[in-house]
Amino acid sequence: MALPGGLDRLHRVVSAVANRLAAPESVFRRLLSPVYGAALRLLARDTGIEVVVNGERFRIDPGVRAAVPSTYEPEVLRILRARLRPGACVVDVGANIGLWVLHAARLTAPAGRVIAFEPNPATAGVLRRHLRMNGFDARVVVETAALAAKPGTARLYGVAEAAGTSRLHEGNPEGARPASGVAVPVTTLDEYCAARALRPSLVLIDVEGLEGDVLEGATRTIGSNPELTVIVEMHPTLWGAGEEDRLRDLLGRLGRTARGISGQDDPLRSYGQVVLEPADGASGDEEQVMAETEKSQGSGAFPVSKTEGEWRAQLTPEQFAVLRQHATERPGSCALLHEKRPGTFKCAGCGQPLFVAHRKFESGTGWPSFFAPVEGSIGTTEDRSHFMVRTEVHCSRCGGHLGHVFPDGPPPTGLRYCINGVALEFEPAGDAISR
Repeated sequence: MALPGGLDRLHRVVSAVANRLAAPESVFRRLLSPVYGAALRLLARDTGIEVVVNGERFRIDPGVRAAVPSTYEPEVLRILRARLRPGACVVDVGANIGLWVLHAARLTAPAGRVIAFEPNPATAGVLRRHLRMNGFDARVVVETAALAAKPGTARLYGVAEAAGTSRLHEGNPEGARPASGVAVPVTTLDEYCAARALRPSLVLIDVEGLEGDVLEGATRTIGSNPELTVIVEMHPTLWGAGEEDRLRDLLGRLGRTARGISGQDDPLRSYGQVVLEPADGASGDEEQVMAETEKSQGSGAFPVSKTEGEWRAQLTPEQFAVLRQHATERPGSCALLHEKRPGTFKCAGCGQPLFVAHRKFESGTGWPSFFAPVEGSIGTTEDRSHFMVRTEVHCSRCGGHLGHVFPDGPPPTGLRYCINGVALEFEPAGDAISR
């Protein structure tokens, strides 16, 4: 049986080569992808393959790798990181294959609880495999039930595969509708929480246009807890007549206002992520929450320390996503991957020299790789998963996230510093440090 680490390295190399040969949407890639996926599944067995989502490493079923982006809804991630603490309880309604479930399980470790509602049997099966692969199955409960305004049963359409477009009552216009659905149990968030004495800290809702039904069945849970964070993915194009008015009335009864976080003009008329905040502002401004979080995490301990607004003004959106939000750039996307001139690679955030050119090597991963940094320039944070030790690396001067270091590099160190190219700036030879 192939070892997980060896398979991960093979997958990185194959992905890097494929990205150079053809675009993901090309006919060549579409034809070969199912064959490659079947081979990965056979080799991976119960271990899955490693992916990086929002700077976090997880193991997933190879069959759904195309549905897992390297950067996933960063505006939601910012709120999760700001408001979740170890031991918190999270409810994910419409959990799909579990990207937010995995993030929430890690953010609330070691004793937090996550409840994942996913009524599609095929999708719930993938979600359970992901939990086992990442060692989270003891703290996450997967409920193969739907949430709505009233308990009972309903038919779920779009269940042929884990496509993420399953919908109660009728087929989703954005997905294929089968001839008939399957019957699934339905409960309400109020009944579920009351029966188990649950008081969630955060609720995520993504139910393909049935947002009002879920909120209608959660009035006690939301109304009795002004500190509860509620994030809803709104699908107004899937709403029936009068649904917008119904939602506005429902928010009024809940004492909440909808604030769009995906750049939409009107949170109830445009598709996107929405935070339902107490109308009196009791939950506090998000920027203030983020600033307090950065302070509590010790960002001020770095010699160069700036507010989030200052970093946003200084950096490009791509640089900000990587350096300050731990995102990961697409492999093969940065010109510095192919930079071969003598010189010094500096932090794009603060200009500190990080790596010198003669320590760079071709790893085949699609990211600039080095076998050693400039002495004292790098800080590390160790993170242990079920299958491997992962070590995050950041700039010791400003705390900017750079990438990760792995113990599979060349001599003399045996290390591979796998770095996002967008986090670096290159200065050609002439600096004394490059000698």
